Amino acid sequence: MDFAPLCDPMLVEIMEGGRVNIDNSSSILCPVGSKLWLDNYSHEIVTTSRKFVNRSCALDIKVYSIYCERCPVGFYSLQRGQANGTRVREDFKCLPCPFGGNCSGNIVNLDHFWGSVVKQTPPTLQFYGCPLDYCETPKDSESSVYNGCHGHRAGVLCGACADGYSETLFSTVCMRDEDCNDVWIWPAVIIYSLVVAIFFVTKPPIVPFLVEHILWFRKPTSEDEKSNEKSSQDTQKDNGNITSGDSGYLDVIFYFYQVIGLLVTSTTGQTVQAHFLVPFLTGIFNFRPHTSSNGFGCPFPGITVVTKELFATSEVFSVVFCVFLIYGFRQIWAKVRNSHHPSLAPHLSAATKVILLGYGSLATSAFKLLTIQRVLPGDEFHLFFDGNIVLVTWWQCILLGCVIVYVIPFVGLLYWGASWLNEKRITAREFLIACVVPLPFLLYWAIWRDKRVCRYRERLQQTEERFAMMEVLYGPFRPPDAEHKGTLYWESVLIARRLILIILFAFINMASLRLLLSTVVCVLIAVHHMLWNPYKNNTVNRLETVSLVVIIIFGLFNTVHATFITAGVRFWGPIKSYVDALGWIQLCLLLMLPLALNHRRHFCRVVSSCPRRVRSWSISQKTLLPS
Repeated sequence: MDFAPLCDPMLVEIMEGGRVNIDNSSSILCPVGSKLWLDNYSHEIVTTSRKFVNRSCALDIKVYSIYCERCPVGFYSLQRGQANGTRVREDFKCLPCPFGGNCSGNIVNLDHFWGSVVKQTPPTLQFYGCPLDYCETPKDSESSVYNGCHGHRAGVLCGACADGYSETLFSTVCMRDEDCNDVWIWPAVIIYSLVVAIFFVTKPPIVPFLVEHILWFRKPTSEDEKSNEKSSQDTQKDNGNITSGDSGYLDVIFYFYQVIGLLVTSTTGQTVQAHFLVPFLTGIFNFRPHTSSNGFGCPFPGITVVTKELFATSEVFSVVFCVFLIYGFRQIWAKVRNSHHPSLAPHLSAATKVILLGYGSLATSAFKLLTIQRVLPGDEFHLFFDGNIVLVTWWQCILLGCVIVYVIPFVGLLYWGASWLNEKRITAREFLIACVVPLPFLLYWAIWRDKRVCRYRERLQQTEERFAMMEVLYGPFRPPDAEHKGTLYWESVLIARRLILIILFAFINMASLRLLLSTVVCVLIAVHHMLWNPYKNNTVNRLETVSLVVIIIFGLFNTVHATFITAGVRFWGPIKSYVDALGWIQLCLLLMLPLALNHRRHFCRVVSSCPRRVRSWSISQKTLLPS
């Protein structure tokens, strides 16, 4: 007899069953997590008859009470109470509930946890943290499912899609293979890459661009404001610092949103504004588009976690390809019109800028595909973001080589290589090629450093290309003077900051500890910035200070959120209201940077209009004086 879970623990009760016999061929099973109890009150009664004084009659009274008793709250068992005949197996044992499990029924996994049997006698569970939105608590708390997955996921750590499903590019939900026909993604990627490439090649002033398109509703209303705006623009043109100034703002903006993307811990338990808008905004500036948790973006069946990460990195390469594709079209157009050939310099600087800003996306994907998690039983290490992959595979060896050759040495390339470019020891084209494989070039240049002196005269084209490249690497930062060494190397510092935060993001699987350490690092970064003030534009320094403070606030908010996730707390009731409020605050903080830019613009208008106002006032005073 195999009994299902019942509200009443009593399974069988036999009273005065004289002819009932339970032998060893009878087997009784309780549900998983319930111990079987069999009480045998059988006895024999001897009676005598008045007619037959010397004779007696024996009556067998069979009384059985069979019931199942679930483990108490806070305990669990993967065993089933069992009896063969009237002999009950005594190996049933209730174990304390492990961290990551919910033992209010029998046992189920909490959100963001995945269970595995690590011992057979008695069966013992251990829970491991999952990537966000991979694992979730089963809807049926009585099911004793300890490895429930989210969005049709399955396997170790819910790392892969179930059979017949494929990964979606912009979320963790799996989609049915027959529904994977989102071919619109390919033209969208091409358009996105072309728009970004054109933006970096043409270098439109980023500050007016953001103000006019994000804060379009704030227009100059009076003639004075319009004239002040024009005067401010003329002043910037006269100073000749539009490119370098806007480049400083560009560095601040991209760094702000890219770091925010590493700190946000949005989950499916949040509201739309936190789970969709925040990752969407940060993904745009990180070359990694992201949407909500709903299935979205499956161009073809068979997509896995690995191919999804490779697709994310391809955004950077596609933008760089479009930069040189535009140059090719310009060359063809010049030949058709028999006009002057376009310069390669703006395209070299644009490609370098894209590589600098896309470094975070490339490094994040590389480290994510090398993050491991040991899952018992056994000594095997599994890929954290796809637990079905056991280390080490051939492509991970190649990826490790890429980290050694590109990701880590890239910081040194910006520190030393940019200096050698300034000294004309290397050309701009050599530097751009070195950005792809930094380590071999660094070693070669370091060995032949003394021999690579400037003994040649640069051609005009080489000089133009070098100046364009130097504008990207050195333009926004303070040059050395008699009192200070300058901060022309600061681009390498920005990349090193990203690298540290990306390493914490990829290799610390516990969300609360990761956010705590990341917030501490962000505090140190803010202090370091305020001590050095690396940008030559003081307004950019102030804006960077504000953005770093906002990043710290983000880190604190998400540390609280990550603590709930690490503890397996479900977002409902007051906790959900609290998390929703944090989501709204974070969304408002994300919009503070454009507001700060708008404030900067207003400040510049006021400052630039001061001389004109003084002249107007002096003229008016002269007219009032008596002749």
